[in-house]
Amino acid sequence: MIERGSRRIDESRVLPGLGIEILEPAIQQSRETDQSQVGRWLMGQFQG
Repeated sequence: MIERGSRRIDESRVLPGLGIEILEPAIQQSRETDQSQVGRWLMGQFQG
């Protein structure tokens, strides 16, 4: 039977290993700054 309740997502299904702890700050930043700055910040997170 398929579970239909809501649950917290901890990791991307599309990009395994990409944790929500990286995405949450990027989403917050996207509300306050332009997308290119958010993209640079996000790439910096992946590079170390």
